[in-house]
Amino acid sequence: MACEGQAPERLAPTPEPAATDSPAPPASGAEAEIRSLNDRYVAAIATGDTAAIVHLFAEDAVILVHNAPPVAGRDGVRRFYADFFVAIPDAAMTLVADTIAVAGSEDLAYEIARYTVTGTAPGGIRWEDRGRYLFALRPGSGGWRIAVASVASETTLPGRDRSARRSGGESAGADAPTRARE
Repeated sequence: MACEGQAPERLAPTPEPAATDSPAPPASGAEAEIRSLNDRYVAAIATGDTAAIVHLFAEDAVILVHNAPPVAGRDGVRRFYADFFVAIPDAAMTLVADTIAVAGSEDLAYEIARYTVTGTAPGGIRWEDRGRYLFALRPGSGGWRIAVASVASETTLPGRDRSARRSGGESAGADAPTRARE
């Protein structure tokens, strides 16, 4: 720092990082398997294939969705997606995995991702839901399986004020089957 009457100090420019032509390190085997699971999940949503989705979950899996009781076990997962496909038969999904982290022992992993699901709700209402999810995964027979899925929608239900929900106000009931845009 320069004192009064002294010339200001000159800082050396920060050197630019060396350019490299090397690609990002390849995904670990576990990470690649989890990305493959994501691809199969999106494809199963697009085709309404409940059996394929159920196969991606662990036997004792739990799904946590806002405004609804927990879904437990593969039978619960089956019912959850069967009900979803009755309500939104033409569902389509995109997802972007922001983080996939695998424990050094490769017996546990988690994934944080952004999703968008669209489709047509009963009555021909166009439906869209956007948000984030967290999957906790563990290896099972035939590869990685989803042990816990926690979904956090960023979509406000029609007639609901998201700020009121955050401050303890009224929230949508579990019987609200879809998030329709009007």
